[in-house]
Amino acid sequence: MKRFVTLFVILFSGFLLSAQPANTEKYWFDGYNYYVSEKIGERVYLFTGESADNENHFSFLIEETIDGPRVRKDENNSGHVPPRIPYEYRAQKSEVMGNQVVIILNDNFQTVWTLIGTDKDHRDCLATQLWHKDQSVEWNMKNMIFNTHYLSTLSKTQLRYMKETLSSKESLSGIESINLSLIESELEVPDYDRYIIADYIAQMDREDKGFTIVHTALDFINAIETGARIKVADNTVINLSDILREYNAFNVNGRMWLDNSETDITRISGPTIVSEFVYDGRQLNLVNFYDMVIKGGYNSHIVVDPAYAYVINFVNCNDITIENLTMGHTVEGYCMGGVIGMENCNPLNIYHCDLYGCGAYGIVARKSSFCVDFTIIRDCSYGIMQLYEIKAGQFNCCDFFRNREFSMVEIDGNSSPIYFSDCRFAQNQGVLFATDVEITITNSIIRHPDPDALGSVYKVNVDDATQIFFDNQSLPYNEEVGPTKQPTSY
Repeated sequence: MKRFVTLFVILFSGFLLSAQPANTEKYWFDGYNYYVSEKIGERVYLFTGESADNENHFSFLIEETIDGPRVRKDENNSGHVPPRIPYEYRAQKSEVMGNQVVIILNDNFQTVWTLIGTDKDHRDCLATQLWHKDQSVEWNMKNMIFNTHYLSTLSKTQLRYMKETLSSKESLSGIESINLSLIESELEVPDYDRYIIADYIAQMDREDKGFTIVHTALDFINAIETGARIKVADNTVINLSDILREYNAFNVNGRMWLDNSETDITRISGPTIVSEFVYDGRQLNLVNFYDMVIKGGYNSHIVVDPAYAYVINFVNCNDITIENLTMGHTVEGYCMGGVIGMENCNPLNIYHCDLYGCGAYGIVARKSSFCVDFTIIRDCSYGIMQLYEIKAGQFNCCDFFRNREFSMVEIDGNSSPIYFSDCRFAQNQGVLFATDVEITITNSIIRHPDPDALGSVYKVNVDDATQIFFDNQSLPYNEEVGPTKQPTSY
């Protein structure tokens, strides 16, 4: 009851925008879209806005009524109302720890949308939003007024943890009260609909320079076909677990639902998208596809929840390119699933990606050939890579750091020689090289904390330009490695 009273007081303290002088503009940000509000009549405020990519425009009214402020349709403008804000929803302006915030509530008085007052321009607001994504959830719960765009980057497992954390507190601050209410409403949105936001709808089927732009797990699955060119939109996190759990989505031609993890998917005929059971969830397998490109825009992520699942596992695929993506698991700690798996793939190319833990390994490859360029493999819980019966493999301008704790580069004796050029290794905990075939390393930097844990150095050919240090120093930042650091759409 104490938490409810706190939230009630915050949400219903004062009239909507009553402190705003008539005919002055106020700027607002909802995590992706930027709005301007203006008083246009007695207790009527017009909100207009646009998305970060300038593709979508918004227009709606907030009007005082006898039942309090309500969201109303703007009859004079073609811009649409943002998602999860049906007309007639309640609206309230509050000041919380110095922040002006417009809160939209459903009929159950749950917060469904937040607009934060700002004196920054759109680009600076987006930069702040990205900064918050890099902070811990615990810190953000106390210091950030949440928005649905931030919550869309989190799994429902994380949302439930956040709800339990806030609900267990004796009392909540204003920010925490708003966040708890928004989390509760977000948990009620179906998994496969969570990331379908109205300012993206016009782009769902649009192709940009031959690429199909995708924003959700369902979009991603629907776009997969031989010859596909798929781009994960800017500032988008696609959690594949959202769709992999949906049986009906895989009960169609060209897709397969497997309940038995012992099924040999290498024997499947024809291009098939497989949702496969693993120990703690489901895994995406792409089987028998070729000539396909999957790339990201600015700040594009593909993640999964289960610790035992690959983010994507490619089987019997040819001419596959993965580019400019950050990929990993939503869980932390130890796990059994890698980030990218490949079996009998020729070739699979990975460019400018960030493959992170708790993937057990960044790459696990069997009977395949591949090329990995300008890519990061970091923070994996077992090692950097496992390679078996590799036909050809090379790493160019890659960074490998903070991986742990067994064999970092593990290669079996049935593989062809593996080549590393202009690569950097640092802060990896465990045996660095466990290889039964020759490795050639040129013009690279190796920093390893344990001189006795280099491993099978007799199999490692190092040129004179390669530097070796025995320390635990971190790597200097290199903007050329990993996904693009600049926006692509705005």
